[in-house]
Amino acid sequence: MKTLISLLAMISVLLTSCNFGDKTQQDKTDKTIPMADNSQTSLDWPGVYVGTLPCADCEGIRTQIRLSNHSTYEIETKYLGKSDKVFRSDGSFTWDETKNKIRMEQKDPNAMMHYQVGENHLIALSQEGKKIESDLPSESYFLQKIIPDTTITDKRWRLIYLNGKSIHFDENSREPFITLNHEGNQLYGNGGCNSIGGSYELSEDTLVSFSKMRSTLMACQDVEYEGEFIEALQNTDNYTVNQDTLTLKNAQTSLAKLIAVYL
Repeated sequence: MKTLISLLAMISVLLTSCNFGDKTQQDKTDKTIPMADNSQTSLDWPGVYVGTLPCADCEGIRTQIRLSNHSTYEIETKYLGKSDKVFRSDGSFTWDETKNKIRMEQKDPNAMMHYQVGENHLIALSQEGKKIESDLPSESYFLQKIIPDTTITDKRWRLIYLNGKSIHFDENSREPFITLNHEGNQLYGNGGCNSIGGSYELSEDTLVSFSKMRSTLMACQDVEYEGEFIEALQNTDNYTVNQDTLTLKNAQTSLAKLIAVYL
């Protein structure tokens, strides 16, 4: 009987040791493997990037790229020395396997654009996603991130929402925008067709008022919101700024939203 009891005790000890070993191995397996640092996970990359990229037959390509944390982008380019026309496109982008580069999807597969994402900058890459070999300084291919502030003067603000409706414009219409000149408290811009102007007054607690509004008198059948835009300006009495978005309000009602443009 004593022999049987001793045998059972030894079996129990062995089973306990096996279970402990299995648990130890499982604990090792369940430990989270730390993810290597990469641009996607370790950098504050959403935002607006601006710079002038090299151009073979112009003075430079003034470029603005807006990246959102929803993996979408907007890009605007202007060919300096050729015209003031701004080319715009938008879409989605994907990260490469290293999570350090992005590829902007275009309708034309040959026009896909690659950028390396760095600390507060983008670096333009070749169509194959590689470093561009050039005699130019490496900084020539950098776009610097804009650090937003709360000032609203001396910036170009483009209209994107008006009374809750999204505003779109194409090659047949002009960009609806306003700029508030600090010197003289003068407003100028465009309503989508006609040039607009006026005066503004800023006071404490983000109060603002627009007055003496005027515009040219061209007939623009394809722009239906111009009068509504001017009316919204006249009804504005306060504003808020969030990153690069300016919201014009009447009391608590949002009248118009505009985004900063740096081209």
